Amino acid sequence: MMLDARTHGLLLASPKVGTAEFIVVGVASRFFVHTLYFILGRWYGEAALRWVASRSRLASRVSARTERAFNRFAVPAVLILSNKPVCILAGSAGMGAAWFVVLHLAGTILRIIAIRMLAQSNHEVLGGIDDVIDRNAGWLTVVFVIGTIATVTLTAHLHRRRPRKPSAAAAAAAVHPEVASDNGSPEGRREDT
Repeated sequence: MMLDARTHGLLLASPKVGTAEFIVVGVASRFFVHTLYFILGRWYGEAALRWVASRSRLASRVSARTERAFNRFAVPAVLILSNKPVCILAGSAGMGAAWFVVLHLAGTILRIIAIRMLAQSNHEVLGGIDDVIDRNAGWLTVVFVIGTIATVTLTAHLHRRRPRKPSAAAAAAAVHPEVASDNGSPEGRREDT
């Protein structure tokens, strides 16, 4: 639970953990990770949103609409959703740190309690899944390790083979080398004329 406080991990851990530990560890883990995303949004949110918007017209429209919607519904979004994208948007939108902590902590506590109630109402099913995982932990670990290594290797191989797009300045320099040499300065252009 401390390493991965996503909902499916919490549900699978719930049959083995008491209610108090479940709530304390779940809230602390989620709150810490999501606060880091808020800080990232504070530091790099504007640059990241500009980068997303520069990728395509569709991305630009989606980014602009998301920002407008978030500015309108920031408080209920942080309170109810309490997820990583919302935390990044809260940081990039300039939400106050104290207000973020109050909203996010309250929302996280409510969400963890709801997950615990869901887990308790499905205790037999989750206990059965845990038993299957425990009985087969050895070979499941091997399968997941091999799958992870294969995925990372394939991603690295595909990324290395993909041609890189030249930047706009490099493309202009390739077409007009004289512009790149004088950096477009008026003095350089006068010497050519």
